[in-house]
Amino acid sequence: MMRCGIYVRISDVKGQPGIGVARQEKLCRGLAEKRGWTDIVVYSDDDSSAWTGKPRQGWTALLKAIEDGEIEAVIAYEPSRLYRHPRDLEPLISLADKLSIEIATVMSGQVDLSTPQGRAVARTIVAWDSYESDVKSARVKTQRDEAASNGEWQGKPRYGYDLEDGKLVINPEEAEIVRRIASEVRAGLSYRSIAVKLNDDGVPPPSGSGKWGSRKVSATLSPTVAGQYVHRGKVVGNGEWEPILTRSQYEAVQALTKARQQSGANRGQPTKHLLTGFLKCGHCGESMYYQKRGKDSYAYKCNKQPEGGCGRLSISAKVEDEIANFITMSAFFLEPTSEMGDEDNSIDSLIAEIEALEARRNEGAVDFLSRGLIDEAQYRAVTEDIDSQLEGLREKLGQAAQPKRTIINDWPGSWDTWSMDERRMVIGHVIDSITVKPGKKGARGVDLNRLDINWTTNQPIPNSGELATI
Repeated sequence: MMRCGIYVRISDVKGQPGIGVARQEKLCRGLAEKRGWTDIVVYSDDDSSAWTGKPRQGWTALLKAIEDGEIEAVIAYEPSRLYRHPRDLEPLISLADKLSIEIATVMSGQVDLSTPQGRAVARTIVAWDSYESDVKSARVKTQRDEAASNGEWQGKPRYGYDLEDGKLVINPEEAEIVRRIASEVRAGLSYRSIAVKLNDDGVPPPSGSGKWGSRKVSATLSPTVAGQYVHRGKVVGNGEWEPILTRSQYEAVQALTKARQQSGANRGQPTKHLLTGFLKCGHCGESMYYQKRGKDSYAYKCNKQPEGGCGRLSISAKVEDEIANFITMSAFFLEPTSEMGDEDNSIDSLIAEIEALEARRNEGAVDFLSRGLIDEAQYRAVTEDIDSQLEGLREKLGQAAQPKRTIINDWPGSWDTWSMDERRMVIGHVIDSITVKPGKKGARGVDLNRLDINWTTNQPIPNSGELATI
């Protein structure tokens, strides 16, 4: 008995992707019954295009089954369900050349790939199918370009919005989460910490299942939430929808995020120890790292490395407690928090410059090119110069957007309830670095005179000598 593989595929039936393949399978089963092929295995790629180049799991499984000798005949609704591109046809031709397989379709009858004539016909048909797909793709791109130029939304809604009658409308509950995330980024929290807090609070993630992670948090802060339209990976103008964040809020958050990414603050595993990155070796100036020193003893050590790190200094991890005590005792030096609101004048000024440059690039330069006032080389030079200026302005914006306020009102009683990111943010608000000087031989505990603290300019903090007396 000949074992038959029925292959069904449909790439687009709006709103009901399963109906198409069900109809194809029914018709293919009818053809199989007429031919007396009753041992049937169905391979399906529902809502999957043969043109995108993305792997089709059902098609891949069918080819493997043919190669392994498990399938001797193939039925499809029409040849284009099997192949619309040479990359799909050629593997099937190769198998047909090596193995005796029959291929039948409901609409076009027998497909003979075992002879030169049959292969020539199949290759000619697939060439025209490829042409048709190219034309359709070009038409779709043109339609999308036109929609983008009009600020019309395309595709699924972004987090923070619902889609009603083809238009984006704000989802109030999700919009509040977007504002909360933006506010916490401005306060200095990493994406990781924000994700942990959202999970702890039971906030459903964008997918509706699973948990929040750094990537999901980052994805909520897309240009869409600032009312900007992104097409082919670039912002091309303002959309027709209401923004969740003001342009000032959005640009400040993005600039701050970029600054944190460049410093490595949002990469890798969460920082587990309070003074990682703050403590510097007094001999070589390299960072000191938290390590186990004995059975129940831990220390920050300078690691000996081929490039940097002398390995000559260490200090008890109890230095964390001393710094924490000082920070909480100095609470009166620190400002209370406020919700994210209007930005200060420096940020507004920078954003105004950014918007003016973007308009010159997106409208003025394009207009000059289209009117023949400049050639393509001049256009590239102008846009590259504008992009360079924009990068410089956004660097300044990242500095201006650095959190200037702490995120907890209750000093000092809340220290024990804060996350590690929150504690490190407060320390970083007043301390730039701490140089650890050599200690006395045989000394125990933490000698505060070993600490040379480099204060930031944010607050009137006492010098290291005063710290030693606290």
